[in-house]
Amino acid sequence: MVSDLDLSDGSSKNIVTKIKAMPDSPNYKASFVAAPGHQDAQIYQEAIKAGFLIVLPKPLTLEKAFMLFEIYPES
Repeated sequence: MVSDLDLSDGSSKNIVTKIKAMPDSPNYKASFVAAPGHQDAQIYQEAIKAGFLIVLPKPLTLEKAFMLFEIYPES
């Protein structure tokens, strides 16, 4: 799943943290990719700590999307 970090009704970091805290969740092993609009080391660290696998700053280009499929083909 690719998500912006700041959502209109909250933060996707909170959602990913909750999913990763529930081993019985069907999405527990899902790969989460953060796509922030800002390039900030602290934001990147917070995303990884929340359970995102990787942080790719916007814009999410076609090349970046294909790279994700090459790196994580079973995700």
